Amino acid sequence: MDGIDLRGFSRLLLVCGHLAGFGLAAISVAFGDYAIFSGKQVNKALLQRAASGATLALLLLWATGVALIGMDFGFDVSVIFSNNKLLAKVTVVTVLTVNGLALHWFAFPRLLRHHDNCKVVALVATLLGVLSAATWVFAAFLGVVKPQVLPLSYSGFMLLYGLAVGAAGLVALVSVWSKLQRRLGENRSGENLSVQNLSVQNL
Repeated sequence: MDGIDLRGFSRLLLVCGHLAGFGLAAISVAFGDYAIFSGKQVNKALLQRAASGATLALLLLWATGVALIGMDFGFDVSVIFSNNKLLAKVTVVTVLTVNGLALHWFAFPRLLRHHDNCKVVALVATLLGVLSAATWVFAAFLGVVKPQVLPLSYSGFMLLYGLAVGAAGLVALVSVWSKLQRRLGENRSGENLSVQNLSVQNL
């Protein structure tokens, strides 16, 4: 019986880990949306768990992705830059990482606390959220598409990515922005009512 191909087996494990990262990301995004739009108020605990899951997914994608690049290309910069699909995927995952930091440090804290300008907060959260969702989908697309099926240049892949983000953004501005704005306004009204009731009880 032939021996086990350790390199091939290791690569298979890395690919499985990479796929697990995408699966975890999809679940986290779904739970994040549920935390924001279900119930009467934004579910702070669930949103924080979803954010932690997305962070773990990104870490897993970076770790397995870098390992796969090293295994397949040996970190040869010239080879990496000559691979249009790979370079596009690295760019897209970098955008995901930066956007994730913006969501965690800027958007989510403002969704979870009292604010006066619901319109601006909802707009920023909507744009960052749709960028995240569209980028995850496009990263998955890059993971499965074959270069021989779609032989695009790097700029071609990025143009396609820009079109995907733009289309998703238009849909989100029409269908999500106003809904999130109303939700934040309802949360604020609920907080004000709770404060008023507490004041009356203390009289």
